[in-house]
Amino acid sequence: MSSSTSYTPSKVPFEHYAPQYRCCCNSVHVRQGTQIIGVIQTVCAVFALIVFLFSSHVDAVWSILETASVFGEIVVITLLFVAIKKENPRFLLPYLVYEVC
Repeated sequence: MSSSTSYTPSKVPFEHYAPQYRCCCNSVHVRQGTQIIGVIQTVCAVFALIVFLFSSHVDAVWSILETASVFGEIVVITLLFVAIKKENPRFLLPYLVYEVC
């Protein structure tokens, strides 16, 4: 009696570089595109914070709103990078909601 075991995979391997997972005119992977967007958004947030901190004429209400907006943006961008690191798309939802609003 010979026992032959045949290997049948339960899943097909995930194709990371399939065309449907590419963005920016099919030039980069979605993960890399998300990283680029996150870096650009971080640079813009830092620039906005610097401009806000060094502005001389600021209204009290405006300063509270601007501070809350910048800190909210920092939290959302942090969650964007957490989503990339953990490969969990749920962490992308706050970024999408923030950008829509």
